[in-house]
Amino acid sequence: LLETPTYLAALQIFDSYEADYQIAPMDGEGMDVAHAETLMTAHRPQLLFTLPNFQNPTGVTQSMARRQRLAELAAERGLPLLEDDAYHDLRYEGEPLPPVAALADNPLALYTGTFSKTIAPGLRVGYVYGHPALIARLVQLKQITDLHTGSFTQRLVYRYCERGLLDAQIAMIRNTYRARRDALLAALEQELSSLATWTRPLGGMFLLVSLPTGMDTGALLPEAMRRGVVYVPAAAFHPDGGGAHKLRLNFVSAGEEAIRQGITILAEMLREAQDMPATSAN
Repeated sequence: LLETPTYLAALQIFDSYEADYQIAPMDGEGMDVAHAETLMTAHRPQLLFTLPNFQNPTGVTQSMARRQRLAELAAERGLPLLEDDAYHDLRYEGEPLPPVAALADNPLALYTGTFSKTIAPGLRVGYVYGHPALIARLVQLKQITDLHTGSFTQRLVYRYCERGLLDAQIAMIRNTYRARRDALLAALEQELSSLATWTRPLGGMFLLVSLPTGMDTGALLPEAMRRGVVYVPAAAFHPDGGGAHKLRLNFVSAGEEAIRQGITILAEMLREAQDMPATSAN
């Protein structure tokens, strides 16, 4: 059981195990927990997967009320809960909310995070919290899966944190990414307000743009790339189909001026695709 849209890497992993999906839709408060409860009753899923903070690809943060109810449902039904909180430290406004895994007594709940979004993407070092017995079992499974994870990058992360460098790094990237998010939101408002809607993330790295139904962002991507703009068509994030008229934008990888230029180019291309005259939004 997972929320849709869901980020591609997770779907690829689940697909490799030939998983069958039960899909709970999302809105501005995150996963529709009432719908998820109905699915739990009807299908008795074996795993609940959620990304409640600055979800990839939408950027949406799950509300406190829905977190609490989702945690209670999983605990009541003995349902394993896997919470991915990769973007926890990338909050640009608002107060942090507690993890779903911490809101109910569920010995099958796991909370995961990573240093690849804060220290350096190439490190690929993460962590997991859970009940000691569950962690011990995961260690056994890890050993028979790949014998051992390389220790060099783990030692790098340990020394980095031991020297007290992580807090300053997080503060720096928060300021940088906040400015880039704001630049993207402003550019979208100026250039695309008459054609599209989009999410407004409180943190993270992404937002989701929705175009009029009938537009195909996958078909439009080659032309966007020819003009120097790259996005991810959102159909890839929908295991149940759909999302063809949506696209994901990353706002942390480019500088503010490049973001503004990119959205101007994208807007021009989309207006042409809609056979609309290019007019200034100023």
